[in-house]
Amino acid sequence: MKLTTVLLTFSFLTVMLTAGSVSGYFAFNMGHKALKGFQRPDINPSKKLVGTPKTDQPGKGLTLVKERDVIVRFYNHTHDTKKGKRETEKKQEEKKDSVIETPKTDTEDVMAKFPLKAEDGEVTMEVVTARLEGEAFLLELTLKNDGRKAVGFLYSFLDVRDDQDRPLSAITEGLPKELPANGEVFSGKVTIPKALLNDVKEILLTLTDYPEQRLQLRIIKIPVTSKSKPSQ
Repeated sequence: MKLTTVLLTFSFLTVMLTAGSVSGYFAFNMGHKALKGFQRPDINPSKKLVGTPKTDQPGKGLTLVKERDVIVRFYNHTHDTKKGKRETEKKQEEKKDSVIETPKTDTEDVMAKFPLKAEDGEVTMEVVTARLEGEAFLLELTLKNDGRKAVGFLYSFLDVRDDQDRPLSAITEGLPKELPANGEVFSGKVTIPKALLNDVKEILLTLTDYPEQRLQLRIIKIPVTSKSKPSQ
């Protein structure tokens, strides 16, 4: 009985070992086939050093440039820069020369002459501007008295004439009847109908005080521009 038990036990172990061996063989074979085609990376430092090419030869990989080539390149660069600068300056000068100055208009020439001033004693009269406004030629005047005595005016005594000494009708506005002696500047207007200015190039104003009539404030050659003249 004991012998039979031992035999059975031995047979069972033999079968188990055989089955384990067969399973291990098949597992190894399948793993080997699965990894077939892959290579182990080369991480051996000694092998890498052995494969490194030697660079013991002096100057290998260094290209020497001839001194003459360096000088020629520097010369070309500097002279090209100077040449480009000269060409730029030349173009700028040509551009300046090609600019045509815009001639001044009649109105600009006239405005450059103002203000026109007349003085008698301590009293000053100025024509600040002259311009065409609607159907009238408009003069803007200022009066100032730097004296010690007030001066009176009656503007019906304002004499307005053209360059042919013909009297012109004019209307005054805003000018003081009495000019105090405090240096204050007073402004006003003189309006002349445009229809009276045919072929007139200049006009003149003469103003005197009232009632003494001792002052002679006279402004001549007040220009009337072509743009200010009435249409024919």
